[in-house]
Amino acid sequence: MKTIIVPDDFCENCTGTGAVALHGIALTASDLNDWSSDEVAGYASGAYDTPCEVCNGSGRVSDEDADAYWQDLAELRMEAPHIFA
Repeated sequence: MKTIIVPDDFCENCTGTGAVALHGIALTASDLNDWSSDEVAGYASGAYDTPCEVCNGSGRVSDEDADAYWQDLAELRMEAPHIFA
C-alpha cells in the first residue's frame, strides 16, 4: 500500500479540492432517481459543486482556522438543530 503524505494545511472538509458537492449535502440513490439523466451527469461532473466553507475554496487551511470553523458549526447545530434536520 502506498503512503500518501498530506501537508499540515490540507483541508479535510473538501479533501484539498477547494469544493464540495451541493454544500456538502449527501444524496441518496433515491434522491438521484428523482433527477433527470442530465442532472445526474451534471452532479457527477461537479456542476453543482460549491466553494468549501472551511478553506474558502483554496483547498488549504491552518489547523487553527479549521478548529474554529468546526467549533462554530457545532455551536450552530446546538442552537438551531432544525437547520440540519
